[in-house]
Amino acid sequence: MSVKPDPELVRLRRALRERDGRIQELAARLAAVEGSVTLRVGQTLVGAARRPGRRMVRLPRDLYRLWRTSARTDVRETSERPAPAPSQTEAPGTVPSPFLGLTEEERLLVAPRDRLVIAGVLTPEAVAALEPYAHVVPLTPHAAELVGDLRDPDLVLIQAAACTGHGPWAHLGDPAATDRERRIREVIASSQIRGRPVVLWRDAPAAPGLRRLPVDEVVEGDLGVPLHLYNPIALDPARSRVPLVHTAGPRPPEVPGPVAHAVRHEPARFREHAVAVVDTEAAALRALACGARVVSTVPVPGAAHAPDAASLAAETAAAVGAGPRTEEEQREVTRRLFAEHALPVRLAALLSRLGLDAGPLASRRVSVLVTPAAGDPRTLAAELRAQTLAPAEIVLPAELGATASELPGVPVRLAPGGGWEGLVAAAREPYVVRWTPGRGPHALADLLCALECSGADAIGIRPPEAAGNGGTANGALAGEGLAAAGIRAAGLGDAGARGGTRGPAAGWAFGAEAGLEPVLMRRDLAAVLDPAAWARGGARLLAIPGG
Repeated sequence: MSVKPDPELVRLRRALRERDGRIQELAARLAAVEGSVTLRVGQTLVGAARRPGRRMVRLPRDLYRLWRTSARTDVRETSERPAPAPSQTEAPGTVPSPFLGLTEEERLLVAPRDRLVIAGVLTPEAVAALEPYAHVVPLTPHAAELVGDLRDPDLVLIQAAACTGHGPWAHLGDPAATDRERRIREVIASSQIRGRPVVLWRDAPAAPGLRRLPVDEVVEGDLGVPLHLYNPIALDPARSRVPLVHTAGPRPPEVPGPVAHAVRHEPARFREHAVAVVDTEAAALRALACGARVVSTVPVPGAAHAPDAASLAAETAAAVGAGPRTEEEQREVTRRLFAEHALPVRLAALLSRLGLDAGPLASRRVSVLVTPAAGDPRTLAAELRAQTLAPAEIVLPAELGATASELPGVPVRLAPGGGWEGLVAAAREPYVVRWTPGRGPHALADLLCALECSGADAIGIRPPEAAGNGGTANGALAGEGLAAAGIRAAGLGDAGARGGTRGPAAGWAFGAEAGLEPVLMRRDLAAVLDPAAWARGGARLLAIPGG
């Protein structure tokens, strides 16, 4: 029995083939333009006119090399055979994509940009910290100017820490490494001609040559805490009370008694210890994010300041005696880091000063869905207005349309259907929040902070009573509440059989748990509020305590 193909599927396949064909044609044209001798001769002449002192002397040699290259290319092209036709055995509807075999950075040449592009002299740790918020293109000395010209980044970032140690840019700015300084100056000049800002990130002692670079702005100290790397997820309540001494200088802080030492920012090391003694702001903020009580020789908000040996010993002893932070204490610390010291916050401030229209804070946009059973409309409006982090939009059922006038400054969308499915269909942001009455003023901030830390697909609130009674009663209550709101929530009752229960000190942890109330989730998961089904489908669920 033959199955008739779906007309819509056929149309989409045809459109996809046409689009791939256009992309392939554009890629071929771009390659032809970039490889043409005319363009390369023009670039060489312009470069010589722009920097006559050095480029004019090299101009005859560069033109000779172009002539030799073009001659070899002509001979090779005449001797090559035509490319074979595509195999007739290939699956129907497949078109060779010009993106195959290219790295993500190389795809930026032909792919449309949907994110900020940052190129620069960066450490691997900085690349990992920036990747969730931008396309990062690390530069190397042998191809720095070429990569900068081809990628045309929105921002060039030169990190002082990448110019130390044993990396490709080691000793940049030192008088003994003038070749590397010359290359980075060429990148700076090329970027500034195109109107791209160049920033020097001085997170380490800078060599004299670095301080003389003609950059547009200098950022002193830390660029912010990457919460997706440093966070309090899955902390061990019984972690070691032996202080972890982290130092960036030649002499570590002298702490009496047994200590552990660290010289690099390592999330695992910070999570293993309940107390950290540090001498830099960057290390202090990262240790705070990982749940440690911090004693710092420099003033840092949230850390105990110990400027001398006597106060250092006293503050360290007090931190060891206090033990690991309570859940409420850690929530306050993480909330402050999320609002003031997180990497996307500081990066957004930097981009604003440079006049760049980019959105590293776009991941904090969320749609709040309000069901008809959300309580009194005036109380609901007051709770939403009191949020310390405003939502990107609020979706209301049609019967609560009058509440929109009490929510100034926030886009309000009305769902014509009125049911949960209608609210989800009307939402526009990739993540949605199911709003229930009684939420505190930090509810949205805490949820989005947990999302930024975890990258989870869904976040649920663990009721305080669930840890004490195994979650059965609370799972039933959660199910009743969803049913009252007209939401289908299959499987909530048996989630605990798969994920287990946790004690009061469990904190943030991945897994579907008994009594877990799904609150924030991807929009495509929201049709059925079933944490157990989400987990079976491979979704990452984060449980956070209620409160």
